[in-house]
Amino acid sequence: MTLKIRVKRSPARSDLFFVIFIIMENLIDLQVKTLLQKFGAGNHKPGSGSAAALNGMLAAEMIRTVIEITKVRAAYKHLAKDLEIILKEVESDIYPELTKLIQEDSKQFGRTIEARTSRDTEEDIEQKSIFAKDALEELKVATEIPVAIAKYCIRLAEIGLYIFDRCFQSARGDSSVAINSALSAVSGCLAIINLNLLSFGNDEWTIKMRSEADDIKKFRDKLLLEEDDRQENLKEEAKKMHQFFIEINDLKSGLELREGLTYEQIGKLVTDIQNTMWVYKDTIWKKNEPVTPIEIIDPVKLLKKLGYQYQQKDLLESYETLDGYFETAGVIDTQNKHLSISKNFAPQTINFTIAHELGHAILHPNLVLHRDRPMDGSSVNTTVDFKEWQANKFASCFLMPSKLVKKQFQQLFLSTRIGLNTSTALALGMRITDLRDKCKSDRDLSKIIASTEQFGSVSFPSLAQQFEVSNETMAIRLEELELVRL
Repeated sequence: MTLKIRVKRSPARSDLFFVIFIIMENLIDLQVKTLLQKFGAGNHKPGSGSAAALNGMLAAEMIRTVIEITKVRAAYKHLAKDLEIILKEVESDIYPELTKLIQEDSKQFGRTIEARTSRDTEEDIEQKSIFAKDALEELKVATEIPVAIAKYCIRLAEIGLYIFDRCFQSARGDSSVAINSALSAVSGCLAIINLNLLSFGNDEWTIKMRSEADDIKKFRDKLLLEEDDRQENLKEEAKKMHQFFIEINDLKSGLELREGLTYEQIGKLVTDIQNTMWVYKDTIWKKNEPVTPIEIIDPVKLLKKLGYQYQQKDLLESYETLDGYFETAGVIDTQNKHLSISKNFAPQTINFTIAHELGHAILHPNLVLHRDRPMDGSSVNTTVDFKEWQANKFASCFLMPSKLVKKQFQQLFLSTRIGLNTSTALALGMRITDLRDKCKSDRDLSKIIASTEQFGSVSFPSLAQQFEVSNETMAIRLEELELVRL
């Protein structure tokens, strides 16, 4: 429920400033430093009501910032219409009214002080009584202004909670500042209202103001609890992320820069890392959380969580080796944590190169501007440096986890192993003699199985397509897992 604010609307503002300029008598165009000095000068005005309105204006600006940051991101396009409505409300209604109220509060509090001074310095008792009544009337107006400020700030806190939950998650700090600035303003207004009400009896206006203050407090308390819940959730999220890093570091501890790592050890490390990613998937992804294990196969996501700055470029430089010139597919600096990948290759090559660089990031934390040639995991170089061999094996295991490949294989081919026989040929829509002519080795049959999009009467994306690798790379993996034999 949102409280209705019964104050006169001012004309819509055409722009909002990041550095707040306050429009009020004797304070026109003051910048932040000067304005703060005014608040701290020990004078009656600008007073606490104006300070509360200023807090509300800061909340409005932070809300605007979060919305603008969110609007430009494709993942939040579905919020575009709602965010435009909210932004219009803030810019055309709430912010202008707070600008008006900060001016009115300063002026009105000045009038109230002036009326009190007249009352206190008047010696004639009859005139003093008149001045006392005038002072109370001025105080009534001075009390209604923070009521209006508080109601606008309650609405700002509600909007702040909305954007905290739905807008760009990395801007939740800005959202939280907006929420707490607004709620701080509400609390300040409540103190002003209740303090002013000490000067009144129990007439109709006072009863109404007390009821207003009670409603405002109820809303504030509810919103404070909601903000506290979000802070606890954020704290828990940070705790889980910290634990994720601890577990990843523990998994790779002792394996980094070890030349004698076996394929089995690398495979186990990758399995453990992906299991850990699954356990912490809600913390890692936040939005579009994976619902199936195959969605965990995202080397870019893990690299970013490990602190890497990642970018794709249209072209990386070429350089010369003993084998001649070759175009660079990826450049990684594991010490400074940045990775560049060339777009100038097939998607399967790009995917394997990223996973290869992830292997370097996990296993070789001292590489500086290390360049890799294009690869898709389909070729084997026995003379390659051990770090390159390890990164290749890491990539193969990461992109084609043994458990998932076996599971998909069994679902598609209804078998734990495929051989060169009549039933396989029939399922592939071939004669056994033709299949035998095509398959002179395990690799030949593996390539057919890795690339086929139909087996029996069932059509499906090929295994190579499902795991986003080349046919040759998937064929090698099928052989490694002993899923295909002549």
